[in-house]
Amino acid sequence: MNLITNEQVTRLRRAQEIHEHLTKLVLEGTSIQAITETLASLVKNPVIVEDGRFNVLAVSVPDQSLGIDANPETEKQAVQSLLHERLSPTFQERLLHSDYYKRILRGRSNDVLELSLGGGKARSVTIPILTSSVVYGFISMLAVSGKYSSMDMVALEQGATTVALQLVKDIMNEETQRAETDRVIESLIRGRIHTSSLKKLLPANLDWATPRVAVCIEIHFDKSDNGLYVAESPQRLFENLLRRELEATFGTCIMGWYDSLLTVLVPFRPENVKQVPADLEAVLKEALAGLKKKLSLPEIRVAIGGAYPSPNKLQKSYDDALQVLKVLNIVPSLGNIVSYERIAIYRIISMIRDHEELHSFSRDLIEPLLKHDQEHNDALCETLYAYLLHGGNVTATSRQLYVHPNTVSYRIKKIQHLLGDVLNQPEHRLALAFALIAYQYTRVSHDA
Repeated sequence: MNLITNEQVTRLRRAQEIHEHLTKLVLEGTSIQAITETLASLVKNPVIVEDGRFNVLAVSVPDQSLGIDANPETEKQAVQSLLHERLSPTFQERLLHSDYYKRILRGRSNDVLELSLGGGKARSVTIPILTSSVVYGFISMLAVSGKYSSMDMVALEQGATTVALQLVKDIMNEETQRAETDRVIESLIRGRIHTSSLKKLLPANLDWATPRVAVCIEIHFDKSDNGLYVAESPQRLFENLLRRELEATFGTCIMGWYDSLLTVLVPFRPENVKQVPADLEAVLKEALAGLKKKLSLPEIRVAIGGAYPSPNKLQKSYDDALQVLKVLNIVPSLGNIVSYERIAIYRIISMIRDHEELHSFSRDLIEPLLKHDQEHNDALCETLYAYLLHGGNVTATSRQLYVHPNTVSYRIKKIQHLLGDVLNQPEHRLALAFALIAYQYTRVSHDA
């Protein structure tokens, strides 16, 4: 009984020492990497910390010999080979599709997973990092001799708790940082450039005289991983990659998220004010094409505000971008990357609040065409709009509509029969074009 009691007391004392040592690391504001290094030294085996999708957060190999080989260089190569196998994409996919992973996500259990490595030369021992029903990730120990003690498992369990505490701390810090960034963007937009938030978060050498153009990017990422911590979330990865692309051309950009809307404040030289919108469109188009190859991106809408040489016009640029975004949500045919200069007549239409009056005005002008198209499943409205857009050029209209020029000519005769002799009068052509655009805008806006 004395022997058993002494062994239990020793285990409890050792467990308490491990707990206090690891907790102290968190209280001192350490990193996940430092916790992993401490764990590796405690269990005398390599330790891996991964997020909820088995993306690596930290890896550490203890300094002391692991007993694989008497030759330090040979042992190092053997350990690296085991780590390479364990951290390979193939192994990650195996874990993601395993029953163990499904069980952890479904039941939030503390099951242990053991898998063979190096043809049986080592064992990968994995336990989940859980707290408050959130799966923060997994801790794995590579038992290179194939054996491990109960105290090693105690160290891993204590390590899982410590890592969870540190991750919660990191997440809270990140949310605080994001809230501060949002306040910075609001301060810049509103012209409050001397607040403490700005001085704290932005570079000290930032030139306040540099004008900026506002870009609003609407992107809805999949949130199916609820209750699952992923270090490189699609949202964060998208922001980092986009920042790199934009800053390579324009310099330091200020970015901030508000739900699914990413606001980017892009600097430019006043002398380049006229070409900035086109340059931004080109860079963003190329950047998004590159990002789609690296990420599975949902539908994206990018609205570029007006470029103004005065830094005091940033709020106007931001309001412009929001107006473009509103138009794009109603008229997606304009494209997915559009500048304020390119929404043309929609700038006026979107400012008219009385959509019922606008809708009524449109129908007054094109009611006969609408009725004909509905009753005969025809395309007179579409044809008339393309015809007016191309200045009455039948050939260009037929190319846009993918029909024969004779078909266009026939439809134009129908239109003249229904509307009367209005296509030869410039003011009537202008009114009809406006009515067609306004009708489509108000109809889609009403449906939305």
